[in-house]
Amino acid sequence: MPAPHDKLAESLAELRRLQVSGGRVFASKELSRTHRERLVKHGFLLEIMNGWLVATSPATRDGDTTPWFSAFWEFCRRYCRERFGESWHLSPEQSLLIHAENTVIPKQVIVFSPSANNLRTDLAFKTSLFAVKEPALPPDRMLEEKNGLRIYTAEAALTRVPVEFFTRNAIDARIILERLHDPSRLLALLLDGGHSTVAGRLAGAFRHIGNDVAANEIVAAMKSADFQVHELDPFSDLDPGGAIARAVPPVVLRLKELWRRERDGVIAEMLPPPGLPKNRRDYMQTVEDAYETDAYHSLSIEAFFIRKPDENHEAFYRWLLERNARMYAVAFAIDNIGDVYLVGKLPLTAVTPDEIDRILGSVLTYSDEGFDTALELGFRSSIEKEWDWRVKRGESLRNLEAFAKFADPANRR
Repeated sequence: MPAPHDKLAESLAELRRLQVSGGRVFASKELSRTHRERLVKHGFLLEIMNGWLVATSPATRDGDTTPWFSAFWEFCRRYCRERFGESWHLSPEQSLLIHAENTVIPKQVIVFSPSANNLRTDLAFKTSLFAVKEPALPPDRMLEEKNGLRIYTAEAALTRVPVEFFTRNAIDARIILERLHDPSRLLALLLDGGHSTVAGRLAGAFRHIGNDVAANEIVAAMKSADFQVHELDPFSDLDPGGAIARAVPPVVLRLKELWRRERDGVIAEMLPPPGLPKNRRDYMQTVEDAYETDAYHSLSIEAFFIRKPDENHEAFYRWLLERNARMYAVAFAIDNIGDVYLVGKLPLTAVTPDEIDRILGSVLTYSDEGFDTALELGFRSSIEKEWDWRVKRGESLRNLEAFAKFADPANRR
């Protein structure tokens, strides 16, 4: 009879088989009941709802939302395709948030489909999915797919969101408007639908951010088609932001806009600069004493993760930063040559056997879960060349199978 750890190893092998393609969400039917229950019991799977599970880690604390939130949109994509096929899409509001790269997970995501039943499905950690029945899908030209999610185009969504969206999600709205370089597609939708009220709102929004050209073009086009347009600034209760740079990633626009809004408050809370120390020798001795005190009263953790990436540096380091926001006790950091480490610091008062075990488990989990993605982002070309070289020489591809989704010539873009 196999030992308990051998049985768990079999179940983990089945889970690994499902994860080869990078997935974290699985339908219950993809695993046998025995494997499923064993993996849930030992903390490797978390049940989202009846019939669906998400990969997690035994080191995850009770109540930690990280595994679920990091897989939320993957679940939405898989669940909706399983239930509605290709006949579904997200709400206009959520579509705009995705276009603006707003990474906050909604308490409730709204999905539209002719096959929906107008019922709410409760999910993990007080999140939910509400399926709204609609008579028919919008025209194909109004929809697009982003990361597997069926959403409205930015132009179509702008014609469908209520005016409250611009005040409730002002930063996201500004990001979207700033990235619309050509208003012609937006104008076509406004004219086809006779959306004179929406046209006035969008003209006011464009004027608010300093894009008078787009505002005037909208007003002129609608009036030339005999529509009455009353321009209204949906940001009227907010300070004008002025134009911000286009052709930059939404995350950059978001940071600039957040700083513009919060700058005065942050500066007001800052202490005045201390100036240069009067006695440099005493000051350096103070720094040295503080360093020694810190070293004697804390526990440092450092583990090598991966060397400096060969390529795609912006996306690679951005991925590290996004991962840092969801990690426990340790974070990714780089040294002076760009190699990546997992580092952390713990006060000695918090050092217990359970906490050490939890932190080491976190280091192991984050290293294992993120390694393949890091290789794909930072070393893709090298892996593809290695694949081609082995094929040419008839060498085994066994330890490259995890990268077949991009390294196999049949899958290359």
